[in-house]
Amino acid sequence: MSGLSLPGWNWLARARLGGRLADGVALAEHGWERLAEAEHGRLVLWLPVAIAVGDLSYFLPRDEPAVMPALLVLLLGMAVVLACPGGLRRALGLLALAAAAGFVAAVLAGRMAAPMPVLPRAAVVLDGVVTLAEDLPDGGRRVTLAAANWPGQAPIARSLRVRLRPEDTGALTEGDRIEMRAQLFAPPPPAYPGGRDLQRDAYYSGQAGSGRALEPVRIVSRAAPDGLVARWQGLRAGIARDAVARMGPRLGGIGATLLTGLGGAITPADRDAFRDSGRAHLLAVAGLHIAAVMGFVYFVARLLLASIEPLALRVSVPKLAMLAALLAGFGYLCLTGAHLPIQRSFAMACVVVLALLVGRRALSLRALALAAAVILLLSPASLFSVGFQMSFAAVLALIVGHAALRERMRALTDRPALAHLARLALTSLLAGAAALPFTMAHFGQVQLWFVLANLVAVPLTALLIMPAGLIGLLLMPVGLEQIGFYPMGLGIRAVLEIARVCAALPAATLPTPTLPGAGLVLAGLGIAWLGLWRSRLRLIGVPMLAVGMVSPWLVTPPDLLLSADGRMAAVRQPDGVVLRGTRAGGFVAGQWLELWGRRGAAVADRCVGGDCRAGAVLLAGKGAPAPELCVGVRLVVVMPGGRDGCSGAVPRLVERSVARDGAVAVWLTASGATLLSEASFRGDRPWVPPSPPLHPAPVQEQSMALADTPPPD
Repeated sequence: MSGLSLPGWNWLARARLGGRLADGVALAEHGWERLAEAEHGRLVLWLPVAIAVGDLSYFLPRDEPAVMPALLVLLLGMAVVLACPGGLRRALGLLALAAAAGFVAAVLAGRMAAPMPVLPRAAVVLDGVVTLAEDLPDGGRRVTLAAANWPGQAPIARSLRVRLRPEDTGALTEGDRIEMRAQLFAPPPPAYPGGRDLQRDAYYSGQAGSGRALEPVRIVSRAAPDGLVARWQGLRAGIARDAVARMGPRLGGIGATLLTGLGGAITPADRDAFRDSGRAHLLAVAGLHIAAVMGFVYFVARLLLASIEPLALRVSVPKLAMLAALLAGFGYLCLTGAHLPIQRSFAMACVVVLALLVGRRALSLRALALAAAVILLLSPASLFSVGFQMSFAAVLALIVGHAALRERMRALTDRPALAHLARLALTSLLAGAAALPFTMAHFGQVQLWFVLANLVAVPLTALLIMPAGLIGLLLMPVGLEQIGFYPMGLGIRAVLEIARVCAALPAATLPTPTLPGAGLVLAGLGIAWLGLWRSRLRLIGVPMLAVGMVSPWLVTPPDLLLSADGRMAAVRQPDGVVLRGTRAGGFVAGQWLELWGRRGAAVADRCVGGDCRAGAVLLAGKGAPAPELCVGVRLVVVMPGGRDGCSGAVPRLVERSVARDGAVAVWLTASGATLLSEASFRGDRPWVPPSPPLHPAPVQEQSMALADTPPPD
């Protein structure tokens, strides 16, 4: 070989490398064929996952992505799918096509949404058309306005929710044009970098913000009597008022939510009881409720149609009953406001009914994948919805779990009562376990007694509460709704007592640190991996799910959090949380406690007046701090109205320094501090409002507000 020239040697090396590469491709193709044989028909189940990846590729970047690369990938994926008759390349092309479609759908959804208006900071005379009037649990009232405007502003294309003054007890009808002096508030920014983005939620839901009336409402004009939308909204509000009047304020508030989707009348204590017992989904109108309505209508319609002998001999009674149930489901969808969770559930119901009509299995992974793909393409932002995540994870777990344990369940057929109880327990366990990562990510807690609560609450809701409420609705035109509303109220009372008992059990709710975004994605992918594959390949999902679940303990949480307005600060300490600010029980403080896994902890302002030292952080208040407080300080946070009396090259954070950057998270290190701002995390996106102008500040005050380095691992 020594006599071989250098060009010849290079040619031989390339030939060998090319041969090995060809062998590798052939081996991959052979492995893919074996995998495809074992997982026949399973690739289509991964299409919604690929669409979700495309959605994330749009939402995650800091700057608005370009559309042309996605269109090129879309065209390339289509070309690969059409050119390749089968095998690995066609499968990858199909997945790339789905991902590109998800990205393009997200781009279109973002650009088709109406722009967010800049709401005035001062009080204005607000004018708008009432689209919804609802009662609140504290006795107040709230209206949702469309085409709202104020002096110098054209009617906006988004809705505004305004809380009225207590003296506003006059009747308001949907479609009324009203006028009032009000203070308006834009959707709040995240409580911390990477926290729940209410501004993004409002952008994609068509909301502009909220407001509070400062003067009584003046009715400019009454609703047009022929307005179809106004009549329908008036019907919803009338049903809600009738439910409250017939069942009482507490039970009627829950009943009105289940019948109309208007949940403003539920008391906070009842909401907490449902949440802490793991029954919060009973108050979120979605799959369980529409399934109960459609199941009841199907049973009654089939019974009535079968009793008509000439009809039963000529047509398929079950198929007619299915169509009647589907029509009832559509009516319930419209009655409850057609919000995203009920839209997802109705889409799934349509797929199930269609499968039954053509003689296929009702509930299958293909139907679930089809419903998820349609929803993600039509509403890409629903990927971030806790309802979307929990519902599809729970249904996936139910389908796979019941299929795996079908043979063992058949062994209990000679014991009907025990079999029914076992199915209920298994259903609750599977759905609750699948929803566990998302509960940790969105609520910072886990419920230990959800199986016990489900064993009674779910059958009561499906077999008594919803059918009785439907009977009450049908009897409302003749004034006999109490026949249905009375047993509905009894069922709601029983479910409420069950929720309270389970919420009061020892360790009913365990606070956990909030799952980081990467951990949530990994846990969701692990659930999909476990459920969508058939062979032992699915076992790879176990470590993925495990790492996602323990991810809060694998990352370093911030040591200090500062609110977007600079008026609240919290420092994490081994023995608790040191809070400085005036809204210790507010939304921001609650989000901070969830992030640190201390949800529900009693936190008060431990720094009232003067300065406060929390570990190596000094929260400077009014007056010069004592010299001993400055010893060993690695960060000084100057609160509004405070004074920085510490000398030395210590980093400072002041209110004006974070005015442009929003909420701030700080990690203390041996060399100082590392900062991550909300502006550096979210970037410049359509739902992020422009930063206010920043007045020049002294250099020492800006020394901490310029670093955008990521947090330590």
